[in-house]
Amino acid sequence: MSRKLGKLRLGVLRSAPRENADAGIDDAFDRALQELEATGVQLVDIDLPEAEAADALFRSGGVVAAELEMCLSLRLSTWYKRLMPPLDGAMTRACELSHDDYRQRINTFLHLSSRAARRLDETHIDALVLPTTPLSPPRRDTLATPAAYTAADDRILRHTAFLNYLQWCAMSLPVGLDAVGMPVGLQLAMPGFAEKRLLGVAVAIERGLGPPCQRLGLPPHP
Repeated sequence: MSRKLGKLRLGVLRSAPRENADAGIDDAFDRALQELEATGVQLVDIDLPEAEAADALFRSGGVVAAELEMCLSLRLSTWYKRLMPPLDGAMTRACELSHDDYRQRINTFLHLSSRAARRLDETHIDALVLPTTPLSPPRRDTLATPAAYTAADDRILRHTAFLNYLQWCAMSLPVGLDAVGMPVGLQLAMPGFAEKRLLGVAVAIERGLGPPCQRLGLPPHP
């Protein structure tokens, strides 16, 4: 069920792991927030220490690489031969993760999830908002080396991976274009298993801002 815009209270993440985005992304995001504020949405700048800790857990290798390595070993062993260098490196590091380290990371993962959900509830915030990614889609020829690909992959996940490690649900609404004419997303996030409520908030915001075709315009001709 759609929520009423005037009753929404959105927490705007301003601190890490959010980073300065490529040209035009933050501008489009901020314009969308100003439009929402004009409709009665309450915006609250928020620091979320658990977000930075979850991002650090993700960058340490977290738990995903170890679980993927096990899945590939047991069920899809032939795929190992087809792994690209960045993923192959992650699998190698995952093999070095001890049982105790893995268990400790799971405990940290669950603790951060619980604490972040409680923080959002205590501040009476309906959803966290931030740009979906700080990266404008790069040209293919700029990703020709493994190092360039890994750097871009790291940035494109900067605003989303930590949410996975908090066990939150999230979705992205297109709200404008960046400096090179590529779509900019406004990401909404809240604690996991609240998908129905998240969709209600998203529907209300989309009605207030306008549909994607209105926000983005028609795609350019090839």
